[in-house]
Amino acid sequence: MCQEDPGNDMCSDEKSEFTSSCTDGAVVQECKGDAIQCAIAKEQARQWCEFATKKNALQAKGEEAVTGGKHPEGHPAKDIESKGVDFSAVIKKDDLMGGGSCPPDIPVPVRIAGGMVVWIRFSAICTQAEWLGRLLVGLTAIKCLGIVFVKGA
Repeated sequence: MCQEDPGNDMCSDEKSEFTSSCTDGAVVQECKGDAIQCAIAKEQARQWCEFATKKNALQAKGEEAVTGGKHPEGHPAKDIESKGVDFSAVIKKDDLMGGGSCPPDIPVPVRIAGGMVVWIRFSAICTQAEWLGRLLVGLTAIKCLGIVFVKGA
């Protein structure tokens, strides 16, 4: 096609470019290249600028709630600093894997080897597994504190 019509826009080596900025709802755009791509990019930039700058009532209420503005009666975050929160009754400390004790070694009969018994010994790794569990709980607690108290985490 380019050999037949070298002047065609599709045959040029010039790349398409699009720049846009949104300030106080005003969109400034510059586009070079394909007209259809420019029209699509301009419309997307216009819609984004409109979305980013104009706040409707629902967005305003959402931002107010997130930033610590007015909370309606019964909202969990209302007066949270003055009340404090006690999670000790909510957090279960039960161990689902045996209550913190090491499981017993398990005998596995092997019929191929003439009735020999192979033992799966948990006692050999229990101490390491217990410390690994404590380490993982500690790392999880630190990460949770980071999520709650560090902005942008």
